[in-house]
Amino acid sequence: MQVASEPVDNDWSGWAESEISVAMNQMQTDGVTIANSRCYSTLCKVELSMDEMMTFDRALHAFSSAVPWKTEGFFYVDENDPSFVVTFIAREGMALPSASTVN
Repeated sequence: MQVASEPVDNDWSGWAESEISVAMNQMQTDGVTIANSRCYSTLCKVELSMDEMMTFDRALHAFSSAVPWKTEGFFYVDENDPSFVVTFIAREGMALPSASTVN
């Protein structure tokens, strides 16, 4: 499944993107920023950028703490840029697809 081929639930996706952004800003997560985010019907793809002082574990903890709903997720680190992390998080009540089928 390619994420971009999933239909967009305009009501939920707009709310989810906004809530993630607001939560990250309120947490004042110095060293990790949202480079891009896009939510669809059942999941969101959020790309995080870390500065050189931010550790990978701290960045993921900050992001997972900022998500404003109960969710599951997975991530991968860009092999060409280890300061760039791509995360996928499910809409509350929805199951994640397997990591191998999402890109």
